[in-house]
Amino acid sequence: MSNFPPQGSLRQLQDFVAEVEIELGFQNTTVAQKCLLLAEEVGELIKSLRKSHLGMRLGSPGYVPDPEAELADVLFVALGIANRLNIDLEQALVKKAALAAERSWS
Repeated sequence: MSNFPPQGSLRQLQDFVAEVEIELGFQNTTVAQKCLLLAEEVGELIKSLRKSHLGMRLGSPGYVPDPEAELADVLFVALGIANRLNIDLEQALVKKAALAAERSWS
């Protein structure tokens, strides 16, 4: 499997995700399919937070919450969506941060 770039940029992470998806045979997954997967992964993150941070009981016996792993899944899928849409997410974040800095947050 591809080696994760040590302290890589977001662009390098996007490239890494693209390589891993090819290696795993997921490169033909559509944007719509990835968006559905993203929703599923966000749900799993919420479930893990309910258990680990709120102490809520879940109807999943033996479920061990791992917010770190679930958040990594969310990022992995989001990067895959950005790749399919040809969005440089690093540049998009910089642009979005600049717009947010100009807004009034009252």
